[in-house]
Amino acid sequence: GGSVVVPQGSGLLDSSGFVHTALQDTDKGSVHPSLAYAERIRREGFHVMETQPIMSPTELLTGLASTGTSCLIYISPTPPPIHPFIPTIHVSASANTEADLTLSPSPPTAQFHALLDLVRNAITGRYITKGEQSNSGDFSIPRGVTAISL
Repeated sequence: GGSVVVPQGSGLLDSSGFVHTALQDTDKGSVHPSLAYAERIRREGFHVMETQPIMSPTELLTGLASTGTSCLIYISPTPPPIHPFIPTIHVSASANTEADLTLSPSPPTAQFHALLDLVRNAITGRYITKGEQSNSGDFSIPRGVTAISL
């Protein structure tokens, strides 16, 4: 078993296909947070972490890392802030970025297996993410979802 944590407001949760596959549910409106911001995972499975719309990417990654995840996957055309304690794998559809995995027209199953291999190798230390190589780590210690980090 294992767990997946997706932040509330993620574009993945706007996809009917993703929601149906991940939650065996066809109603996007029925997806509600199962974890408070930075709450530790207590049971295996798929979770949505509560967030606020004004959170910075660094605060978002810090909250996700605090849930007890072993690896973060950041899907974006631009490089993410890298969490210094947990491997952060950058996935992009743009060939013009230095992503750890660039999505391609190849079959989705092949891309999924490539991502799983990256996660497995990053968790065990056999793969150092591009962000870790660039030494661009950042994190914050917020005091709850309504905290202000200065």
